[in-house]
Amino acid sequence: MDECKPLLYGPVVPDFVEVSHKEALRMAQTQLKFLFVYLHSPSHGDVPAFCRDVLAAPAVTAMLREHFVVWGRGLHLLTSELNLRIFVTHRSR
Repeated sequence: MDECKPLLYGPVVPDFVEVSHKEALRMAQTQLKFLFVYLHSPSHGDVPAFCRDVLAAPAVTAMLREHFVVWGRGLHLLTSELNLRIFVTHRSR
């Protein structure tokens, strides 16, 4: 996920899958793993420390790689996707 780039938050970040939420869920089911969902808000003051100290911690990234499909979205992207779905659903009625 672009929001947790290694240059900003350290050399190790989780392996975010760059697919839709639905496809990430399908991947997790197929691989018999849990789905880890990370919603990123760049406007929150704790984001740099959280990405650097929690998401990039070697123990966390190792656990996520072994047991989870990791999917994330920036809240601005998620909001746009949800608004589009609402608009399309409303228009198709």
